[in-house]
Amino acid sequence: MEIAMPVCYQLYRKSNQQEGAVHLQTVDAEMCAHFNEPVHETQWYYDWHNSIGFRLAMGKTFEQIRTEFAQNAEEDRAAVEAGTTKPEFCYDYPKAIEICNWLEANFTTDSWYEVGKRA
Repeated sequence: MEIAMPVCYQLYRKSNQQEGAVHLQTVDAEMCAHFNEPVHETQWYYDWHNSIGFRLAMGKTFEQIRTEFAQNAEEDRAAVEAGTTKPEFCYDYPKAIEICNWLEANFTTDSWYEVGKRA
């Protein structure tokens, strides 16, 4: 028997919270349209679900995520200047912050965790 504790989140439209949680694929498609990018069949735009979404599921606010990303961007910049990494190995935190801003402008979030046994 395995004990699982997944973290979860949902996004709700600020313009119509009564419609309930929005499918994350719908959020991704709208995000792609906003940023003029095609929807990928199997990947999230700019991996937002695994970076921003994971942090939302952990209970972080959009502001906390932006602050973390800004600090990470500064660390990357310093590492590039010091010659300990190359720019192409750095995550594009400014782009991730843009995505975070778009999400916050359009959605509210709810996060929780589940504890239970699964057979």
